[in-house]
Amino acid sequence: MYVVISIVLFYALPAIMLVYLNLRIYCILRRSGNTSMIPTDNRRQNYSDRKVANNVAIIVFIFFACNLPFRVTSLWFTFEDKDSIYELGLEKYLLLVYSSRICLYLNHAINPLIYNFVSTKFRASFLNLTRHCCGYESVHINYHGGKRRATLQFNYTSSVQRTSF
Repeated sequence: MYVVISIVLFYALPAIMLVYLNLRIYCILRRSGNTSMIPTDNRRQNYSDRKVANNVAIIVFIFFACNLPFRVTSLWFTFEDKDSIYELGLEKYLLLVYSSRICLYLNHAINPLIYNFVSTKFRASFLNLTRHCCGYESVHINYHGGKRRATLQFNYTSSVQRTSF
């Protein structure tokens, strides 16, 4: 009973909430993109809306894909006959357990990477958060209009270094 309750509380309910909330976000973004009267702003807004919707869809998919193996193995080990689990042998049993746990933890490791690759604002916030660890006084990111290029300015105590990406 514990395993079933934990799957419902920690997989099914979050999954339902993620799908519902992301559908609401998508509908709001679609509705707000259609109300703009200026064609160039509308195209730019639609591109941003599609980008946000795609990012959210990727994050939800990764949540489902990474959590599913752990939940399936938990249910299988709970309801399967003990003799058939013993027939697997220790090596195959541990392979199933460890690989499903790695997938579970992989979800948490992948999310910051996804945010880093798709969001310039996340990169800027992350750099500002970690600047004290690296000895920087401040990190400024200058956005260049609608371009996808940004200039990073690192201010040390004694010098200034400019790097572009």
